Amino acid sequence: MVMITRASEKLGITEKGTTDRIIKVLEKNNLKTYDSHSDKEIISAMSADKKRTKTGIKFVMIDKIGSSFINPIKYEDINKTFGID
Repeated sequence: MVMITRASEKLGITEKGTTDRIIKVLEKNNLKTYDSHSDKEIISAMSADKKRTKTGIKFVMIDKIGSSFINPIKYEDINKTFGID
């Protein structure tokens, strides 16, 4: 949740400050805001996700708290979306 919101915020899709708000709520409820796996490992695991298609993965994103949408991202654009070289 944090990873995709941070990426979509950098791309101008999600309202600025949303990632910080999500992190605060997660921390308040003693939930993890990070993962011990690298971003590359997480992206690799996503390729087996049920939301995958022939050409990419359908990501659930938010433009602001309370408003979500499905954003299909092509496999060749995923690393760029998440800022991975």
